[in-house]
Amino acid sequence: MEITGRLTADAVVRTVKGDKKVVGFTIALNDSYRSGDERREVITFIECAYWRNEGIAEYLKKGAWCRFTDESV
Repeated sequence: MEITGRLTADAVVRTVKGDKKVVGFTIALNDSYRSGDERREVITFIECAYWRNEGIAEYLKKGAWCRFTDESV
């Protein structure tokens, strides 16, 4: 699986049960298609949670272009 898009806001680090940290952020994916002579745009928002390293939050800033992959899928 691969998700590529722009961040809608700066990432937020939260502390959850057991003092674990999670980084939350939302990615906007833009797509377009034609319906007859009309071009239509579709925007999909993907809410993400990253559990491995909260230090990544400093790089996840609003408007940044990013790509995330998960090779376990």
